[in-house]
Amino acid sequence: MSLLAAANACSKDDQVLSDHNAEGVCQGGSAYSCSSFQPQIVNDTFSYGFAGHGNTASAVCCQCFKFTWTDNAAKGKTMVVQAVNAGGLPSADDFDIYTPGGGVGDFPAACNAQYGAPAGTGWGRQYGGVSSDSECSELPSSLQEGCHWRWQWGGGDLNLWNIVYEQVECPTELTSISGCSA
Repeated sequence: MSLLAAANACSKDDQVLSDHNAEGVCQGGSAYSCSSFQPQIVNDTFSYGFAGHGNTASAVCCQCFKFTWTDNAAKGKTMVVQAVNAGGLPSADDFDIYTPGGGVGDFPAACNAQYGAPAGTGWGRQYGGVSSDSECSELPSSLQEGCHWRWQWGGGDLNLWNIVYEQVECPTELTSISGCSA
Protein backbone atom coordinates (compact mmCIF):
# COMPACT_ATOMS: atom_id res chain seq x y z
CA MET A 1 0.00 0.00 0.00
CA SER A 2 1.12 3.54 -0.58
CA LEU A 3 -0.26 6.80 0.66
CA LEU A 4 -2.30 8.61 -1.94
CA ALA A 5 -0.84 11.86 -3.17
CA ALA A 6 -3.94 13.81 -2.14
CA ALA A 7 -4.02 12.68 1.51
CA ASN A 8 -1.88 14.24 4.20
CA ALA A 9 1.22 12.33 5.22
CA CYS A 10 3.29 13.03 8.30
CA SER A 11 6.93 13.12 9.28
CA LYS A 12 8.37 10.67 11.79
CA ASP A 13 7.48 13.12 14.57
CA ASP A 14 3.86 13.32 13.35
CA GLN A 15 3.99 16.72 11.64
CA VAL A 16 1.97 17.07 8.42
CA LEU A 17 4.28 17.18 5.39
CA SER A 18 3.83 19.89 2.78
CA ASP A 19 4.91 17.47 0.02
CA HIS A 20 1.90 15.25 -0.72
CA ASN A 21 4.09 13.26 -3.14
CA ALA A 22 6.69 12.22 -0.55
CA GLU A 23 7.56 8.52 -0.73
CA GLY A 24 6.34 6.35 2.12
CA VAL A 25 8.85 5.05 4.64
CA CYS A 26 8.22 1.49 3.43
CA GLN A 27 9.47 2.56 -0.01
CA GLY A 28 12.56 4.23 1.48
CA GLY A 29 11.03 7.70 1.85
CA SER A 30 10.16 9.90 4.80
CA ALA A 31 6.33 9.90 4.78
CA TYR A 32 4.39 8.13 7.53
CA SER A 33 0.71 7.78 8.32
CA CYS A 34 -0.45 10.54 10.65
CA SER A 35 -1.58 9.52 14.14
CA SER A 36 -4.73 11.59 13.54
CA PHE A 37 -5.87 8.87 11.10
CA GLN A 38 -7.18 6.73 13.96
CA PRO A 39 -10.84 5.96 14.70
CA GLN A 40 -12.93 8.57 16.50
CA ILE A 41 -15.96 7.59 18.56
CA VAL A 42 -18.97 9.88 18.09
CA ASN A 43 -21.44 7.84 20.16
CA ASP A 44 -22.21 4.22 21.08
CA THR A 45 -23.30 3.33 17.54
CA PHE A 46 -21.36 5.68 15.24
CA SER A 47 -17.70 6.51 14.63
CA TYR A 48 -15.38 8.05 12.04
CA GLY A 49 -12.10 6.73 10.71
CA PHE A 50 -9.73 6.19 7.82
CA ALA A 51 -8.98 3.11 5.78
CA GLY A 52 -7.01 1.55 3.01
CA HIS A 53 -9.12 0.27 0.12
CA GLY A 54 -8.32 -2.78 -1.98
CA ASN A 55 -9.31 -1.07 -5.22
CA THR A 56 -6.24 0.38 -6.92
CA ALA A 57 -8.28 2.65 -9.20
CA SER A 58 -7.70 6.34 -8.63
CA ALA A 59 -11.48 6.75 -8.44
CA VAL A 60 -11.43 5.65 -4.78
CA CYS A 61 -8.84 8.24 -3.75
CA CYS A 62 -10.24 10.26 -0.86
CA GLN A 63 -13.73 8.77 -1.27
CA CYS A 64 -15.79 8.07 1.84
CA PHE A 65 -17.74 4.96 2.68
CA LYS A 66 -20.34 4.14 5.30
CA PHE A 67 -19.87 0.74 6.93
CA THR A 68 -22.62 -1.10 8.78
CA TRP A 69 -21.59 -4.22 10.66
CA THR A 70 -23.94 -7.15 10.11
CA ASP A 71 -22.69 -9.60 12.74
CA ASN A 72 -20.79 -10.08 15.99
CA ALA A 73 -20.58 -7.48 18.76
CA ALA A 74 -20.62 -4.51 16.36
CA LYS A 75 -23.83 -5.62 14.61
CA GLY A 76 -25.87 -2.55 13.64
CA LYS A 77 -23.09 -0.07 14.37
CA THR A 78 -21.98 2.30 11.62
CA MET A 79 -18.79 4.07 10.72
CA VAL A 80 -17.88 6.53 7.98
CA VAL A 81 -14.33 6.10 6.72
CA GLN A 82 -12.26 7.94 4.17
CA ALA A 83 -9.99 5.93 1.87
CA VAL A 84 -6.51 7.43 2.22
CA ASN A 85 -4.57 4.69 0.46
CA ALA A 86 -5.34 2.06 -2.14
CA GLY A 87 -4.15 -1.33 -3.25
CA GLY A 88 -2.29 -4.10 -1.49
CA LEU A 89 -5.36 -5.85 -0.09
CA PRO A 90 -6.62 -9.29 -1.17
CA SER A 91 -9.57 -7.95 -3.17
CA ALA A 92 -10.91 -4.69 -4.56
CA ASP A 93 -13.80 -4.85 -2.06
CA ASP A 94 -11.54 -5.11 1.01
CA PHE A 95 -10.96 -2.31 3.47
CA ASP A 96 -8.31 -2.01 6.16
CA ILE A 97 -9.41 0.39 8.91
CA TYR A 98 -6.48 2.35 10.29
CA THR A 99 -6.47 1.11 13.88
CA PRO A 100 -3.48 1.54 16.19
CA GLY A 101 -2.62 -1.87 17.60
CA GLY A 102 -4.57 -3.54 14.79
CA GLY A 103 -1.54 -5.24 13.26
CA VAL A 104 1.24 -3.99 11.00
CA GLY A 105 0.35 -6.34 8.16
CA ASP A 106 2.75 -6.44 5.24
CA PHE A 107 4.55 -3.27 6.34
CA PRO A 108 6.08 -3.86 9.79
CA ALA A 109 8.97 -1.43 9.26
CA ALA A 110 6.84 1.73 9.43
CA CYS A 111 5.58 1.34 13.03
CA ASN A 112 9.01 0.22 14.12
CA ALA A 113 10.68 3.25 12.52
CA GLN A 114 8.08 5.79 13.67
CA TYR A 115 7.13 4.52 17.12
CA GLY A 116 9.69 1.88 18.08
CA ALA A 117 7.17 -0.96 17.78
CA PRO A 118 8.65 -4.44 18.21
CA ALA A 119 10.41 -5.45 14.98
CA GLY A 120 8.54 -7.80 12.67
CA THR A 121 5.15 -8.02 14.35
CA GLY A 122 4.55 -4.61 15.89
CA TRP A 123 2.33 -4.79 18.94
CA GLY A 124 0.64 -8.18 19.17
CA ARG A 125 0.16 -10.26 16.03
CA GLN A 126 1.49 -9.02 12.70
CA TYR A 127 -1.97 -9.59 11.22
CA GLY A 128 -4.57 -8.66 13.83
CA GLY A 129 -2.49 -6.80 16.39
CA VAL A 130 -3.21 -6.79 20.10
CA SER A 131 -5.53 -9.45 21.51
CA SER A 132 -7.25 -7.42 24.24
CA ASP A 133 -8.09 -3.90 25.32
CA SER A 134 -5.54 -4.08 28.14
CA GLU A 135 -2.72 -4.62 25.61
CA CYS A 136 -3.43 -1.14 24.18
CA SER A 137 -1.37 0.23 27.09
CA GLU A 138 1.75 -1.13 25.32
CA LEU A 139 1.32 1.45 22.53
CA PRO A 140 2.55 5.05 22.69
CA SER A 141 0.03 7.27 24.49
CA SER A 142 -0.82 9.12 21.25
CA LEU A 143 -2.14 5.85 19.76
CA GLN A 144 -3.91 4.29 22.73
CA GLU A 145 -7.31 5.94 22.19
CA GLY A 146 -7.50 4.53 18.66
CA CYS A 147 -6.50 1.10 19.94
CA HIS A 148 -9.21 1.18 22.61
CA TRP A 149 -11.78 2.01 19.90
CA ARG A 150 -11.70 -1.54 18.57
CA TRP A 151 -12.42 -3.09 21.94
CA GLN A 152 -14.58 -0.47 23.64
CA TRP A 153 -16.66 0.70 20.66
CA GLY A 154 -16.39 -2.26 18.30
CA GLY A 155 -16.67 -4.92 20.98
CA GLY A 156 -13.71 -7.03 19.91
CA ASP A 157 -11.35 -7.96 17.14
CA LEU A 158 -13.18 -6.55 14.11
CA ASN A 159 -10.96 -8.33 11.58
CA LEU A 160 -13.07 -10.33 9.15
CA TRP A 161 -16.41 -9.27 10.68
CA ASN A 162 -18.99 -8.76 7.96
CA ILE A 163 -20.10 -5.32 6.83
CA VAL A 164 -22.22 -3.80 4.12
CA TYR A 165 -20.94 -0.55 2.72
CA GLU A 166 -21.93 2.27 0.44
CA GLN A 167 -20.16 5.33 -0.88
CA VAL A 168 -21.20 8.55 0.87
CA GLU A 169 -20.29 12.22 0.79
CA CYS A 170 -17.21 12.92 2.88
CA PRO A 171 -17.88 14.84 6.08
CA THR A 172 -15.64 17.71 7.15
CA GLU A 173 -14.83 15.69 10.29
CA LEU A 174 -12.65 13.54 8.00
CA THR A 175 -11.55 15.90 5.23
CA SER A 176 -10.26 18.44 7.75
CA ILE A 177 -7.88 15.76 9.07
CA SER A 178 -6.88 14.08 5.80
CA GLY A 179 -6.51 17.26 3.77
CA CYS A 180 -8.17 15.58 0.81
CA SER A 181 -11.59 15.59 -0.74
CA ALA A 182 -12.84 13.72 -3.75
